[in-house]
Amino acid sequence: MKNTQIGFAWRSILITVAAVVALIAVLGTLLPRGYKDDLSSIGKGTGTVVLIHNKNGAKSLELMGVVDKVRSDFQDRVDFLIAEVDTASGRAFMQSQQVTNVGLIFFSPAGERLRFVDGPVDKAGLRAELDRAFPKPN
Repeated sequence: MKNTQIGFAWRSILITVAAVVALIAVLGTLLPRGYKDDLSSIGKGTGTVVLIHNKNGAKSLELMGVVDKVRSDFQDRVDFLIAEVDTASGRAFMQSQQVTNVGLIFFSPAGERLRFVDGPVDKAGLRAELDRAFPKPN
């Protein structure tokens, strides 16, 4: 009987560890990938789009998904940065830009704020916004 209880305890521990590892793996897929967070690079000669991101918000995750679909087509002419709303630097950036919700802020290569996109945006709409703000060089 004692061996059965010990075996049950080990199985419970292994199942718990496996569940924690699986949860960490799933949460890892929700983290932003390929975004720099060095906001000091704005205005250093390359057009910039800053994603104001809330990792707990559905709208923010949806917006990031749309950006991810078009980002590779613009990486030669646009830097994509991220400002997380739950970090001190993200909140300070939002305050300096007078932004209170998630969205995209477009900056010229000189650092001039061009526009803020906060409404629902699809792939075609975002592509058009990016092309208008950062046209391909001839």
